[in-house]
Amino acid sequence: MTPETRRCPHTLERAAAAAALATFAVPTAAMAYAGQGLLEYARSFVIAPLGLFAIVVGIAAAMFKPEVVRTAIWSAVVCAFLFFIISAAPTLVNLLQNSTG
Repeated sequence: MTPETRRCPHTLERAAAAAALATFAVPTAAMAYAGQGLLEYARSFVIAPLGLFAIVVGIAAAMFKPEVVRTAIWSAVVCAFLFFIISAAPTLVNLLQNSTG
């Protein structure tokens, strides 16, 4: 084959080969329980922003409607509680698994 007639692999083929190699070559983090990835996603991209939004609403409501502040503060407290429970979930699951005899 001459250099002019030689076919180059498509970008998609190269990407597929690289993805397959990365899947087998790169070690993955072990999950402590099923659904841990989904909970960590929810913690980072749902619960944390909702908690920050509740704090901002509470601060803004303090100037205009003081009766809304109580609800906003409780929302932020619930978000913080859920955030830390999900953060500590692998440790809690491990403790529960080791405590059963």
